[in-house]
Amino acid sequence: MQERVINVKVELIAGQDNCFNYPSGVTYDKENKVLYIADLHNNRVCMLDEQTRHIHKLTREIRLPDGTTKFLDRPLAISIGAEGGIYIADAGLHEILRLNKHRQYWETLAYNCSDNGITSQSSPFCMPSGIAVDDRLNVYTNDFFNNRLCMISPEGNLKCLTADNGEYGFEDGDINHALINKPYGVCVSGSKLYFADTGNNVLRFVDLNLYRTETVWSASPILHPVAVAAAPDDTVIICEQRRILLYSHETASLTTLIDKEVWKILADVHGLPAKLGYTGAVTAPYNGLIYWVDTVKGMVYKLIYDTT
Repeated sequence: MQERVINVKVELIAGQDNCFNYPSGVTYDKENKVLYIADLHNNRVCMLDEQTRHIHKLTREIRLPDGTTKFLDRPLAISIGAEGGIYIADAGLHEILRLNKHRQYWETLAYNCSDNGITSQSSPFCMPSGIAVDDRLNVYTNDFFNNRLCMISPEGNLKCLTADNGEYGFEDGDINHALINKPYGVCVSGSKLYFADTGNNVLRFVDLNLYRTETVWSASPILHPVAVAAAPDDTVIICEQRRILLYSHETASLTTLIDKEVWKILADVHGLPAKLGYTGAVTAPYNGLIYWVDTVKGMVYKLIYDTT
């Protein structure tokens, strides 16, 4: 495994007017060519048209099954499903929400504990901060303070994918024995659910066929993983606090896209802010192209990279 810097181009596409306050999640709608951004401290989700740069604020209203309503409270992560549905992990409410098909209000994603041998306690999530949706509309999230990863099936069955005892640790293994420590960002790549194990400072994944957790490297050069995203070619983008890395499972290589030294050069060439704040979220809709947010500075960027 070697680490090398490749050619990158960066464009600042939103945030210059301070419209975002700690944006912490981003996803891309390929069909409509728009970005959705979880604007954490503004307690809202925004839609950004990249071409026109117009920002539309989505509804904050959540409608409950009993007819009552409440509102978004710190939406932290966001993802889009194959059916076009928008899903968020709300850290303040400790819930997973889905925007209804007419985009009028949010609905709580209901779930039941599974009884098929992959079990979960009935306790609620405690600060879900990552979310991913696969092609079959299974929804994956991390349960940050409960130190577990969970899957909610389209039928509403909740399965824990790691040990469901609330304990933190660092142990690979099957669904009943794998221990993790403060999982954060998650993404699906083929039959793997990659996640940032922030407490252990490593990139890990759950094999979704075997329900087994494995570590990408035991002696990882990743210093503080926060967010992850899977590109169509199954490479994985990893955000640290002030670094963006590209991991290839095929070649077992780690490539630097952005770090402080690279950013200094890009800032001069493209007229960008002189310093990075916090690379807190990323999405990779196409090979060679990612969108990411500087969470602290409230900026949204487009990055094009060349691996040849």
